[in-house]
Amino acid sequence: MSIEEEFTPLTSGMSICLPSEEEILNPDALSELMTKNKVDALICTPSYFDVLLSAASMTTAIKALKVLDLGGSAFIGEHYERIRAINHKVVVINGYGPTETTSCCTSKQITSSGNITIGTPDFNTFCFIIDEELNELPHGEAGELLICGKGVGRGYINLEKETKNAFVTFRGMKAYRSGDLARIDEKGEIEYHGRIDSQVKLRGLRIELGEVENVMERCAGVARCAAASVDDRYLCLYYVPVDPKPEESEQRKELRAFAKEHLPGYMVPGLFIRLEEMPYTANWKIDRASLPTPELIYSKGQEPDTPMQTTGMRNLFPIMPTI
Repeated sequence: MSIEEEFTPLTSGMSICLPSEEEILNPDALSELMTKNKVDALICTPSYFDVLLSAASMTTAIKALKVLDLGGSAFIGEHYERIRAINHKVVVINGYGPTETTSCCTSKQITSSGNITIGTPDFNTFCFIIDEELNELPHGEAGELLICGKGVGRGYINLEKETKNAFVTFRGMKAYRSGDLARIDEKGEIEYHGRIDSQVKLRGLRIELGEVENVMERCAGVARCAAASVDDRYLCLYYVPVDPKPEESEQRKELRAFAKEHLPGYMVPGLFIRLEEMPYTANWKIDRASLPTPELIYSKGQEPDTPMQTTGMRNLFPIMPTI
């Protein structure tokens, strides 16, 4: 993101305010820095800004913003509502773009908490949805997001195999296979549905974890969530609630009801685990390796009498997940 953070303001005649590592990690110090230097535009990841929103000392600095450019991780509707509660005039931009395509390559100005997309391609950029054989898919179908244009890099240094797999030629243009699952909606905007490699297969059915997360983050009670498969048999949703006061059992009922209403039956999580906070990596992306592994307690029930019942017993759902 340094490309965008440095060159965009400098080529527009603006000044850059660079916080120290201590200020980045301390919202009180960051707020003081931004207020002192009259910072009116901020670029960061949604997950990092979520931390800033939780700090009361950042209110003054956020109120002074004219532009808020977020990218690097998924933008969820709950973020927008919290931003608007503090600053109703700030222009909120949701940007997307892998490093391999020179930072940002698509963007959208967010004006509501619903239908969050990564927008449309920026100048000199072209995006297509393709299948595994590099065939373009029609609008509305989900597939891999292929990025073409001037910003696509030449490849990875000293990694010939990886370069060959990721960087291709499409319609005579340099192109990068992003590995991201996406679709183009009826408005021509790109919906981001997570990583293709986050696909899991449970009970013979393929499930896109990113798609489950995108749907569940629209639930009013969910601030952040992450989906994962447990033992390759069960789908688990880890979530951080907007309001931690209600009993966890009641929240699980609400989430399960929401999931049943908005997801196909086979994509409804069997486990819902509440977290006080989501674990993040140093780059403020969800640290999936640090998500707690639930201990599954099974009901023994009646022993199977037939081969068919024996097969069915293997698919029993846990009756009590605990951490």
